[in-house]
Amino acid sequence: MLVMLLLALAGCPAVDDDDSANDDDSAAMDDDDVTLLDPCDYGLDRVCADEVVDAPGADFDAPFLNPARAVNGVRGLGDDAGGTDVFSLDWDSGSSLTLRWSDRRVLNGPGPDVVVFENPFRAGSGVFMDLVVVEVSIDGVEWMAFPHDYVADDELEYSSDPQAWVGFAGRTPVRLHEEENPIDPLSLEAGGDAFDLDAMPEDGGLGSALRSDGFTYLRLVTAPARTNPDTGEPFVGDVISNGADIDGVYARSLVEAD
Repeated sequence: MLVMLLLALAGCPAVDDDDSANDDDSAAMDDDDVTLLDPCDYGLDRVCADEVVDAPGADFDAPFLNPARAVNGVRGLGDDAGGTDVFSLDWDSGSSLTLRWSDRRVLNGPGPDVVVFENPFRAGSGVFMDLVVVEVSIDGVEWMAFPHDYVADDELEYSSDPQAWVGFAGRTPVRLHEEENPIDPLSLEAGGDAFDLDAMPEDGGLGSALRSDGFTYLRLVTAPARTNPDTGEPFVGDVISNGADIDGVYARSLVEAD
């Protein structure tokens, strides 16, 4: 287990309180608006998770088992190819990855609050996917998953249609590439899968706290390691997949942690 292991590859800067440059979040930023000081600095409030808290099964000597690849920026290869600068999750002992933004907390701001970049790609009439359940926590002890639901007609059979996997990460190909296509990570053009804290339940408990106070920790769990409540069985996966591949995670609005 890696406990609060700071991987200082990203060097994310402090957040600028001036959000005037972010009025139009639906469009990619112009090249003149992007100043890449290092792989995770977009000069605005788009900051990548840069700290690995826990990575079961990690092996720093094995390229796809090195969790540094999940916090060094995103390098997607577009709609038709999966990125290779990734940390791979197994379905068993290495089924999860826990990240945070060093000394910061992610807030519930306008629009999506966090985007998870896996490495799906188009394949025939569908998309090759390794689906991911996204969970967040304020204290690293009590967790809540973003609402998710597999809605295929037969939930015991795998579907390569992204629309069947509501609320999962790993559905949308990644076009953002830190060096070759440095667009706004929270734009639609960047790809990846966006999550909004407003989707959490107003339950008077953790859901309400996450909506009002944000979160510190984010855990990515490969879907077959979680139980589908509709079937009582693990979520199904593509027969040729062996776990999700995490390229990186960006958040929109952050403040210094308490």
